[in-house]
Amino acid sequence: MPARYWTGRISNDFGAAANWDAAPGGPAASSPPGPAETGLFLSGGVDCVLSGDVTIGGLVTGPGYWGKIDLAGHNLAGSPAADFLLAHSGDFALGSGELRLNGGTLGWAGLGGALDRGTSTVHLSGGSAIFARSGDRLNDLLITAEGDGATVLTIGPGTLGLANLRVSSSGSSSVILNTAEHAPRLVVEGDLALVLADSGTITVDQSGGAPDWEIGGDVTVEGGLAGRVAWKCGSGRLAATGNQTQRWDWSLVSGPLEQIVIDKRWGALVLTGSLACRGWTHRLGVFDPGGQEIACHGDFTIEPGGRLAADPGTMDGCSIAVGGRLSISRASRRSAPPAGHVRLAIDGDRRGRREVCRRRPLRRHGGNDHRRVGRHVDQWRREPQRAVRPLAGRGRREGGRGGRRFRRIDGRGGAFRRWTGTGLYSGFPTRSDPWLTPQTSEERSSAKVRRCS
Repeated sequence: MPARYWTGRISNDFGAAANWDAAPGGPAASSPPGPAETGLFLSGGVDCVLSGDVTIGGLVTGPGYWGKIDLAGHNLAGSPAADFLLAHSGDFALGSGELRLNGGTLGWAGLGGALDRGTSTVHLSGGSAIFARSGDRLNDLLITAEGDGATVLTIGPGTLGLANLRVSSSGSSSVILNTAEHAPRLVVEGDLALVLADSGTITVDQSGGAPDWEIGGDVTVEGGLAGRVAWKCGSGRLAATGNQTQRWDWSLVSGPLEQIVIDKRWGALVLTGSLACRGWTHRLGVFDPGGQEIACHGDFTIEPGGRLAADPGTMDGCSIAVGGRLSISRASRRSAPPAGHVRLAIDGDRRGRREVCRRRPLRRHGGNDHRRVGRHVDQWRREPQRAVRPLAGRGRREGGRGGRRFRRIDGRGGAFRRWTGTGLYSGFPTRSDPWLTPQTSEERSSAKVRRCS
């Protein structure tokens, strides 16, 4: 492909032909770079500023050029398969326009100066790739496919920050976002939106060597039909880290997501659709289930900093299915008030024990804190002895129909542990466990409950 060499001989205007040479050292070019030419910045220090929208055949900068390239609010587009490779020692300013690539590579891993993202949009389609300098941030990243075409975007290694990420397909097109090959750490400060047509598909491949995604805003899946968005998981994680209220809706995504992590110092994470994942860790911040269904195929852990929303209505209708170990720390159980009613299903196996709940130490001054309240407690008493796995520690036989054995975990509290099968648990103490909350007064009065120590 023919090339144009930047000299900046008379000004800093990209569109002036006199600022370009047809070969290194001359002669002068007859025109600036166009759709069939590549613009080369290899030496000198004269800044280059766009004076209008430009489409070129490629853009390559070298370490011998120390000037600044500024889009100045205009759009810079590449011809099909054009590459934009930045390695000069100066700055690159995206401004407020759009940088558009169709099937090419956008790379600035060797950029020596600053990358000024401004309020721009980077728009990629076709077989494109991004190789960023680790730690840099783009503003909005738009990934699209049109008609019956296909877009495969590969993101290179390192950490890439984005203000917002939008993935869109139209017609019968397909989009594949590949973060598996190089395992980058993707930080989306704002919203993640997946927008697809009824016959289109979007596939996000996160199955590489533990690539991490951090999302600070809302997650939405718009249009299309259920199952048209696929999320291929490996050992990575999706973390909610924003300092504001985030609303996540993954209901149209087929297959379980990877490890979900809630690590929010401010604000809350609110579910607006059902969610399936391979693991769940609530480290810090407020979580609002929004009455949705959560299917966790692995372990479900709530650490001391994790809290539930205080609004009682948020828990109504919420269903949590746990296929692994349920772990709720003592601090998190006491930090949040009870809210609504929860149905919690734990499916264990014969090789593992599942901790269902713990209760607070007994008190002698009355109240319900020292009781296990709910109709399911009576169901536990009716089960045969072999359905309850004996635990180490001192315990005593509870009275009631048939008498059943409940063993303590430590000297202060007790727990039920289910050996096999699936159980539904609800109606546990008022303040000792915010996830498992009391039944109504009518249900409590009808349950056969005895005080246990």
